[in-house]
Amino acid sequence: MGSKAVRFRSAASALVLGSLLAVPGVALAQSGGAAEPAATGAAAQAPGIDIPLIGRVELPGFMAGWFGGGKGDEQAADGGGQGTGDVAGASAEPAAVIVETVQTQAVGDTIDFIGTIQPIEQVAVRARVDGYIQNVAFNGGQRVRAGDLLFQIEPAQYEAALRSAEAQQAGAQATLSQAQRNFERQRGLAQSGVTARATLDDATAQVETARASLLQAEAAVTQAQLDLSYTRIEAAIDGVMSAPLITRGNYVSTTTASELATLTQMDPIWGVFPIGEGQLITWQRIGVGETQETPIARNGEIGGAGEGAEGETAAAAAPGGEDQGDAVAPSEGAAGGTGGGTRIASAEGTAAAGAPPPPPGAETVDAGTRSDADAIGDDFRLALRLPNGADYEPNGRFDFVGNTVNAATGTVEARIAFPNPGGILLDNQNVSLVASEKNPPVLPVVPQAAIQLSREGRSVLVVNGENVVERRPVTTGKTIGNMASVTSGLSGGETVIVRGSASAKEGATVRPLSAAEAEAEAEARRQSRGGQTGGATTPGTSDTGTAGTGGGSAAR
Repeated sequence: MGSKAVRFRSAASALVLGSLLAVPGVALAQSGGAAEPAATGAAAQAPGIDIPLIGRVELPGFMAGWFGGGKGDEQAADGGGQGTGDVAGASAEPAAVIVETVQTQAVGDTIDFIGTIQPIEQVAVRARVDGYIQNVAFNGGQRVRAGDLLFQIEPAQYEAALRSAEAQQAGAQATLSQAQRNFERQRGLAQSGVTARATLDDATAQVETARASLLQAEAAVTQAQLDLSYTRIEAAIDGVMSAPLITRGNYVSTTTASELATLTQMDPIWGVFPIGEGQLITWQRIGVGETQETPIARNGEIGGAGEGAEGETAAAAAPGGEDQGDAVAPSEGAAGGTGGGTRIASAEGTAAAGAPPPPPGAETVDAGTRSDADAIGDDFRLALRLPNGADYEPNGRFDFVGNTVNAATGTVEARIAFPNPGGILLDNQNVSLVASEKNPPVLPVVPQAAIQLSREGRSVLVVNGENVVERRPVTTGKTIGNMASVTSGLSGGETVIVRGSASAKEGATVRPLSAAEAEAEAEARRQSRGGQTGGATTPGTSDTGTAGTGGGSAAR
């Protein structure tokens, strides 16, 4: 009903005005001469409405908005200003923009890997002799040192076996002594010619047999001693015990398949992470810091710093309804998937696009290139991120890089040793390895929304000391969250526009505001209009923000 009433009112007013102004219009047309071009130029500049059979009828500025005049009419009403001094004053006011000061920070490579914690040494405690458990000398979770008693098996039968073996050893020793004496006697008799040579040979054989029996008895004693010692089950390494899986009074055997407990080394401990075979070669060739970004992106997005910035810049400029200088060309926006329009499905950045080319410096690999673990991790800090997101200290070091590639996953296993004196890291714990550059470069960083893409490349709008807008070409690098690093074009400390760029043309004077100042002004306007029920808003402002709609146009 509202729209129909407006159209009816517009048509009625047009007919009335047409009838009143028709005669002067015809007379003016008949007069001809030099007045016609002047009238035509005035009609083109003044607001008006086209009426069938009559032509264009001029309207006063305050009536221009009644008939839905075009953009040119609105601009004439806002900026022509012969009788609208307030609106002209609003257009002359500098546009408000939201700015940020360019900060510098360390910008280095950071690569994340998913892996698990595994102990360097782990012992399954088992019985080496049969018997009944007499004592369990530890509690679950107890820290033990190598040689500490864990289990005691009843030793009585093994002590008896040892004494028996020692007795047999003594008998063998006596037999050997007797054989030795008999041999000496037979040798003397043989030399005097009293005893036959065969008797001496028998005495010699008895000595050798007795000596062999003694060696066998000594071995039996040694075995009995070992069996007795095995009744004390001791810790083989330093570590932490699991809960005992068997208790006192139970019979254990060397044929029992299950272990009695598990002893795990906790300090140091390994983090085990799979590394892609291609990435490992690049690391070995030029170091971790030169590898490419992770080649996985969502549809319509590209992982580089500049490309992400373009999409956000286009989104920021959209509410203003204007192109920002040489903004993203339609062809560029469609091809890159970063324009404000519909995104185009692309295989770029995914496995369907094929393997990415090697980074500079890794095109060829010399057979003599160092490939040991120390060379791989020289330039990077190797830190852990725990399952709750907390960072673990201290850092680790490369300990082992596998010598085979997993055929199923195409990865190589890397083991990194971490100190673990407090036992925070546990076996099979899921963690992330964060490899970050030790000495990263310090670069300026700007919000991605501040970066614009034009036919000349990427740029930012800088507000100088006189509040005049300058376009500064920049080269972007890595991204850090929603910030992009700048490798050239900025040095830090500059003031860049992050919102309101649609109304900030190059060379124009603007009114820079921080985000907090803009929010404060918006809140003040909302409070000042709290008791009003109608009327126009303050020139150069809007309800949603100072810079959000361009800042310089009057509200209607």
